[in-house]
Amino acid sequence: MATKPKKKNPRLASGRKRVRQDVKLNAANTSLRSKYRTAVKNVEKAVAAGDKTKAAEAFARAQSVVDGSDAAIGPGSTALLLVLVRGTLRNPDAKVAALRWGRDGAICGAVELRNRMGTYTGGRPFVFEPASRFVGRLPEGPELRNPASVADYAAMERAKRLFSQNCAE
Repeated sequence: MATKPKKKNPRLASGRKRVRQDVKLNAANTSLRSKYRTAVKNVEKAVAAGDKTKAAEAFARAQSVVDGSDAAIGPGSTALLLVLVRGTLRNPDAKVAALRWGRDGAICGAVELRNRMGTYTGGRPFVFEPASRFVGRLPEGPELRNPASVADYAAMERAKRLFSQNCAE
């Protein structure tokens, strides 16, 4: 019984492609790793010096907007927003994206947080009102059905109201 002869190096082209992709990916990862190491060193220096405000500013600079939409609202507004998102939502590694100016000076966007198990849960809309420094993420069904407290429920309702007034299209 004869079989078809096997091709020599059937995956040669795909192997070359994989190597090309790996080189690009390695360069990008090296750049990111260097950036984060520098940011951590800057925060550690400020903490060692005992300067809490400088450490907070260095940490805020390390946190960045995922998709580059921070250019739409400016660096000052972005820095303030990132500090408040981290403080209000109690999540130091929040991924902020899709930033834009809303009506009445509000800033709208999406934020993705980690859950208790450490995985990202998906981006959800949020609204930031600079006048009152209020940051609110739109609640999902389970949060609305079982709020942790009356204050949490009031904050969720305020976020819904502000989002519909300023960000909804």
